[in-house]
Amino acid sequence: MDVARPVWPKAFSALALDLPNAAPGLVLRGQGNPRLEAQAQAAATLQTHRWQIGRRVWPAFSPPPFDEASLRLVVAVHNLFALGHPSMLNASARTRDVVIGFAVDLARLGPPPAVAAAVERYTLFSRFGDIERNEYQVRNWLGVRHFVGRAPPPRLSQWAKLRKVQVSHQKRNWLRDVGVPNDARRLWETLAEANPLMEAMSPARLDPPVSWDHLFGVLRFTPLARAVAAQLVGQGLAMAVEPLATALFLHCTAKEGTKPAATPEAAVFGVTFLAHVYWLHLLTRAAGDAGPALTALLAAAAEEPRLVVPSDVAATAHAQPLVDLFQVRLGALRQRARGSAAFAQEAQATVAMAKRGLPAEPRPQGSMSIQATAV
Repeated sequence: MDVARPVWPKAFSALALDLPNAAPGLVLRGQGNPRLEAQAQAAATLQTHRWQIGRRVWPAFSPPPFDEASLRLVVAVHNLFALGHPSMLNASARTRDVVIGFAVDLARLGPPPAVAAAVERYTLFSRFGDIERNEYQVRNWLGVRHFVGRAPPPRLSQWAKLRKVQVSHQKRNWLRDVGVPNDARRLWETLAEANPLMEAMSPARLDPPVSWDHLFGVLRFTPLARAVAAQLVGQGLAMAVEPLATALFLHCTAKEGTKPAATPEAAVFGVTFLAHVYWLHLLTRAAGDAGPALTALLAAAAEEPRLVVPSDVAATAHAQPLVDLFQVRLGALRQRARGSAAFAQEAQATVAMAKRGLPAEPRPQGSMSIQATAV
């Protein structure tokens, strides 16, 4: 990724006015107008790719439109990246604040109201966790110059032997290695609230940490909770699930920013969801094992079967061998947790809160292992 300049309000207004000309259905009507044809063809290609991505998450997904909400999110993310442009790196704090404030206003869409909206927004940034920033270093007899997010001008590499020019190039993952600028944290929070599926699918990052306040906005939809769980197992417990466990500790111990403490029901949801992911990890025989945070959490929750054993599994007689196997693995985790004090206090506090959120009577047989609203 090379970094471009930010989009200002006037440019955004022009893009918004041009949205009707970018509809896929205008390909035929745009014949004879090269600009209109190109826009419509690009829109059709984008819609096809987004549809393919969305169907992998939710098979019932329909071809999505590129509407004003889509444009607002795209421009907001563009401006987030643009904060690394050379013109913005040397800009005043006031100029950067104006760019960030405008992007925050664009991204302020609120949580997705339904599964379709959540998937539509996610398809715009499904590869967000894979984005890499180009960085160059040019060394010559006059010194060293660095170029972040853009290639060095060709003139600097001319007469390479005479001027002893050496150019080195590296790519850094933007989310895990670069991170969100400190002054743009509020922009990231707004984007994550509007597009929580993006955060759920790519929890491994440098900063800021994952927020369960955002995750609840998408995991409450049963089809998406299942899709996220499968994605996390594929990414690995250490890379993907460990950040979620530590974030749940922050959420349940009132340390997640200045937001109010989690409710016991939220703690139940978080613990049971992570236990569900661990179940899938065992059933699929995926490589790796639980990290220290997830180990401490499951070891503490093992005392309450309703937190770690899905109710539909517990109610099925022929599933008892699976339950026995899971109990053996939980026993191993508890043994490992006894040898380490890492996250022990946080895990105990989180599980204690979750126990207060459990119903007085056992859950009815056949209920979902992940409690969520119906679609």
